[in-house]
Amino acid sequence: MRIRMASTAAVLAATLTLAACGSSGNSDSNSAAQANSANGSAITIGIIARLTGVGSDSYAGTKPAATAWEKWVNANGGLNGHQVKVVIEDSGGDAGKGLSQTRDLVENQGAVAIMPVDSSTDTALGSYTTGKGVPVISPFNSYPLWYKTIGWFPLGIQSVPDGNNAALHVIKDSGATSVAAAVCAESAACGSVDGTMRDNAPSIGLRYDGAVKLDAAAPNYTAQCLSLKSKGTDVVFYGASGQVSVKFASNCAQQGFTPKAFFPYHAFNPAATKIPNLDALATEPTVPWYADVPATKTFRDAMSKYGDMSKNDETSMFVWSTLEAIRVAAGKAGGDGLTRDSLKAGLYQFKNENLGGLIAPVTFVKDQLPAPVKCYFAAGYKDGKYFLPEGADPKCLPS
Repeated sequence: MRIRMASTAAVLAATLTLAACGSSGNSDSNSAAQANSANGSAITIGIIARLTGVGSDSYAGTKPAATAWEKWVNANGGLNGHQVKVVIEDSGGDAGKGLSQTRDLVENQGAVAIMPVDSSTDTALGSYTTGKGVPVISPFNSYPLWYKTIGWFPLGIQSVPDGNNAALHVIKDSGATSVAAAVCAESAACGSVDGTMRDNAPSIGLRYDGAVKLDAAAPNYTAQCLSLKSKGTDVVFYGASGQVSVKFASNCAQQGFTPKAFFPYHAFNPAATKIPNLDALATEPTVPWYADVPATKTFRDAMSKYGDMSKNDETSMFVWSTLEAIRVAAGKAGGDGLTRDSLKAGLYQFKNENLGGLIAPVTFVKDQLPAPVKCYFAAGYKDGKYFLPEGADPKCLPS
């Protein structure tokens, strides 16, 4: 694996599944790969990730998971007889840089697929990737672009508004009666949860206490804590980086305000456990990394042998699930090696595919827009332990 920390081309400015909830899927995700080593020219897969800058601590699991998957696959036959190379570019939260790096991966390195692990780059990649015919794949889908672009393959529930609505249901099911949001001040996407909760919390019986903004450079968040404390908020939805969330929660504890925490997606990670006496819930587009299902056992075994178990987090599962989708699709496509077209042909054979329990079932149809994924996984942490508040199976939003 190669990780590149800088752009290699001129920056160009640009503009963000039918889910069958009860299906067990038809995945061969956990079948053993060929025992012999892979030969032939290497197949390149590109990842655009936020490895530096504000919020990068929430993406720490990207490299370890990609490293482990690459080594595990190459030790077990590769993809259709070819070695695979995963190249990670550090976008640093810069959409223009992410687009430039994607151009380099596609035009100079022959990447057969792109995985964005930085939602700030998504909209910049849309027209370019479709024009080049390169598939874009991820369970981390923040914007409507994912469901409006043929050739993009969302593997999980969209964070806005569906993921936020899922959060409200998990919060309500926990027995809470009120919720507020604490969101990053640096990105407009962070604040999107405010509108969703304002519109939908009352309809399921939750009082919404509004949103407070957290500037990563602020010396403290005492004023924001006191504002929510005065309202008696039960649960705080964190839409900020792990470091900022820990700082906010610590400030609130100093003011005698210790609400239950809710973390969406990659914000639910080991860094958050630094919050004193953490009692937390989360929703995820993939099964949590600590769940005891066959597919996560494969993940943990590979991480133990080739990666870094201490870096396991939800981003690890985003990366692992995407790469597994590519592996399964390559097997369905068959032939020698893998091209962009053959990879898409394999993905279009996904019918209620759940990758052995890694994701909620998805179906892709050639030349059609992907149907929104409406199912999610619930996660939690309390008394120093991770748990599954609703089990390891996906739950679905009401019709």
